[in-house]
Amino acid sequence: DDAGELIRQGIGFQRFNWGVGWSREVAQKPSWRARVQRVEQDYSPLDNSVWFDYEGWDVSYEYGQPIYRRGYLSANYEGRRQDHFDPAVDLLVRQERYDGLEVGFRGVIGRSQPLFVSLGYGKFGLDDVVYGPPPEDFKGLVGQFRWGLPVGGASRMEIALRRRPLASSFNTYYLLNEFRARFDRRFAEISRYGFSA
Repeated sequence: DDAGELIRQGIGFQRFNWGVGWSREVAQKPSWRARVQRVEQDYSPLDNSVWFDYEGWDVSYEYGQPIYRRGYLSANYEGRRQDHFDPAVDLLVRQERYDGLEVGFRGVIGRSQPLFVSLGYGKFGLDDVVYGPPPEDFKGLVGQFRWGLPVGGASRMEIALRRRPLASSFNTYYLLNEFRARFDRRFAEISRYGFSA
């Protein structure tokens, strides 16, 4: 699944994604970004998978209002609608929905430190549940944070945090509280190497 809730242990699947995006980004002018994405993931019914197949749509929209030469106040919406199927019998077993609205800042601080931070409210739920009673909806705080830091002349580090609800394989949801760090260094002017965790 999206956050590694379970180990697949060699269970095969097919994933199909396509999307389209639009954006307007002009220095010191209001900006916007929009994206629509179709997502499909299918497991083989022969593998006795404990995961659900799913298909549906992800959409996102962000508006930025300039507050100085390299910084914007941002407002962004993220939506998700997915149908989940039991791969053993190709039966629709639940429908996932998510709507989140966040506000924050996107820009560059200092000499060369890209920063994005946003906090907001999200609502997640599962409808038309076949296997067992439907869980309670999640309603609460969601957000994300990304900060790029120069480390010496040729090296950079990025720190990222994320909090959001995701559909569980066990007919409920769980909160993903994610921390990521990445380091990379330019090598011979044309290459980069690094690591992430």
